[in-house]
Amino acid sequence: MVAVAAAATDSLLLILGSLAQNVYIESLALTSATFISSMTNLSPSITFIIANSIGLEKLAFRTMARKAKVLGTVIGIGGAMLLTFYKGLQFNINPH
Repeated sequence: MVAVAAAATDSLLLILGSLAQNVYIESLALTSATFISSMTNLSPSITFIIANSIGLEKLAFRTMARKAKVLGTVIGIGGAMLLTFYKGLQFNINPH
């Protein structure tokens, strides 16, 4: 019975893992590389925010490690927003 449960879990992880990769590749085709890069770099920040909201992580500034986590989250989200919303010079690679 344990082997069946382990096989079912492995199959589910395989399906979800390939689904995540396929969604990532499709998003590369539909948006810019800058946007995809900034969203990928937000994974640790999103994980910290979710862990904080469900109570697995405490938002207290008593230790240096917790201050670093909060500061890193703020810097990561700010950098992703900067990269996503900044409209710089546009280069025309194909002149035709």
